[in-house]
Amino acid sequence: MATRLLQKTQAGLREAMATTPSTDAVYSFTNEPLPVQVMPSQEAACGQGPQLLCWGCGDLGQTGRGGARDVCPQGGALEAFTPGKLGRVKLLACGSCHSIVVTVDNRIFTWGNGSSGQLGDGEKNVRDRPSEVFLSDRGSGPDAGQVMEVAGVACGSRHTFIWTLSGEIFSFGNNFNAQLAYDFRKMDFKENQLVPHLFRNLPSQRITQVACGDRHSLFALEDGSVAACGANDYGQIGTRCCEDATVPRFVEDLDNITSIACGANHNLALSDKGKLFQWGCGRACGNLKRNLPVPEEVPLPPVSVKAVRGGCWHSLLLTGRPLG
Repeated sequence: MATRLLQKTQAGLREAMATTPSTDAVYSFTNEPLPVQVMPSQEAACGQGPQLLCWGCGDLGQTGRGGARDVCPQGGALEAFTPGKLGRVKLLACGSCHSIVVTVDNRIFTWGNGSSGQLGDGEKNVRDRPSEVFLSDRGSGPDAGQVMEVAGVACGSRHTFIWTLSGEIFSFGNNFNAQLAYDFRKMDFKENQLVPHLFRNLPSQRITQVACGDRHSLFALEDGSVAACGANDYGQIGTRCCEDATVPRFVEDLDNITSIACGANHNLALSDKGKLFQWGCGRACGNLKRNLPVPEEVPLPPVSVKAVRGGCWHSLLLTGRPLG
């Protein structure tokens, strides 16, 4: 994908459409208390105590402190996220040029490039400081007006997911390949979703985890199955075809999955038996001859698996002690 050159003035940066190459992407998500997603142009980390750090390139407001300057780690503390101000952060994720955090009292903030609506604030602008995002009302039922307990967040290159403990899934940002799990070409939907959209094109089982690639999304379900939607030009959806999935499709031949991760154009899934499966872009899966349109098991030594992550063109696996 070609990269559109950005103007170097602040006004130009705010007006320009940031077209990021797929090689900018490093995507992963875990169920740990402070899940972190990292992109090469931007890094965020939660330290001990009430502190949030964000550093790296600031051309599109990624560092969240006003202006377009780059920031080093030593100067990366965002003092707004402290008790008595915006609050202490419990969840965070980074896209190519945007960030999302959730505080302990479930307030949601985003900043960075919003040219595709990935900030969820109703506009398509650059935000160089945290801007609060609000989820849709639950309606008139017994839960109406209650604050939603956010369970997780995930970012793709230019799209974002939020999910709650009670099972609601919200998505916003770029949807050109239906990576938000609905077909933007249908009436009332848009290519760029500017505010969080509660989508309903889901399997009957509750979704427990979301991972995002460059232009696709992956869902782990409560029953151990996996679904995917969005771009499928590398076989990311896992359905033996190359057509984009405009609604979530079940990935073939996967059961009892406990953890998922995405690269830019490939996926990884870990089963409760410690088996690792991969599919999508062949080069990222270590196959130089072909893409993998359905999951294939990765041969592993007899060791326990602790974590798996996907980069743009590579994967990373952390093992524990040998088994047996």
